Amino acid sequence: MGAKLTIPALLVTLMLASGPPAYTQEGAEGAYTIERTESGSRFIQRLTWPWNEYVYRYEAVIEKSDGIGNYKEVLRESTENNYITVSLEPGQYRYQISVYNLLDKFEYAMDRIDFTVYEAFEPELSGFYPAMFFLDEDTRWVLTVSGRNLFAESELYLKNGERIILPERYLPEAVGERARLVFNERLLIPGVYSLHIKNPGGLEAAATDFTIAYRKPFDLNLSLGYAPLFPAMGFLFDLFDDTVYPLGAYGQLSFVPFKRSWGFLGIEAAADWVYLEKSGDDYKAKAHLTDARLSMVYQKYLPNRIMAFNFRLGGGLSSVLGLYFEYPERTTESKNSLVPSANGGLSFMWFIRKPFFMEIGANYIQVFSPDRPLPGFIRPFAGAGRQF
Repeated sequence: MGAKLTIPALLVTLMLASGPPAYTQEGAEGAYTIERTESGSRFIQRLTWPWNEYVYRYEAVIEKSDGIGNYKEVLRESTENNYITVSLEPGQYRYQISVYNLLDKFEYAMDRIDFTVYEAFEPELSGFYPAMFFLDEDTRWVLTVSGRNLFAESELYLKNGERIILPERYLPEAVGERARLVFNERLLIPGVYSLHIKNPGGLEAAATDFTIAYRKPFDLNLSLGYAPLFPAMGFLFDLFDDTVYPLGAYGQLSFVPFKRSWGFLGIEAAADWVYLEKSGDDYKAKAHLTDARLSMVYQKYLPNRIMAFNFRLGGGLSSVLGLYFEYPERTTESKNSLVPSANGGLSFMWFIRKPFFMEIGANYIQVFSPDRPLPGFIRPFAGAGRQF
């Protein structure tokens, strides 16, 4: 007979004088407000029902169960509005709305509605370890948090302005006093963050000054080693056509100033040398092939942080130096040539003991010389280096 009572997902609380814990009924956030007091946090919930313009006032009665089927009145409130605000202790409750007409005479009572107020806990963060993640050194992205009321239902995350980083896994430990946050390296962005926790019901806490950074603003990688040459297409001067020229060496220096979670970017200067020799029926040809290159380099470390792949692409100059022919009766004058070249390559670095590493890889060098077809070479290499 009349309008039915409707309430939002209910969340009402009463903070005890000692501070946490507070009390809350399960429900949707936004259906309540949290009032901060000297004794702690207090949830205030609004109970609403449909408005009727012909009603003079409403009377709301809230009763609490003793657990064995008996109810005791804990609140009676008269209002001209279609709502009241309450803050209750945990327990099982019911309430009923009585309607009074414009003559202030009792008209009817709505059906009783049962609800439960559940316990909510105020979280507390007392510390975390480590204080920093170094993206160019750390091998595990685990943040250990200590405090109170850290539960499986708690939400923990890092925040910097509008940026929020959620952990990949949240592992509560030690009965609500400790938890471990496991992060995905790809989501970590340098900056100074605050650590936030939010428990069911909306109670929150935060701790500041957790830093994500690179220990070094840039890397210098210097390596030297062995680098033979394998002709892949064409031959220099249509002359040096052996399948391999084993006597060679290389050196390279990379400068890597751009460090991001998806990889590092830099530039690399490199030089190769190989000794060329070709024997014919009545002659012997000798020369030195050198390459000087400048490349863009992309570096991607594996999760263990001691291994990385390097991808490079660039260009430079190739030169044949001291080319001469030896005949039985004479030796020709040496000749030199200089032509542009392009290169690309891949290598693998392994830091056996930082800052020292081993590196293996291969480059392809395309030479733009007058010879046809254009000569192209594969330069595998293996060496050792140091990171500065």
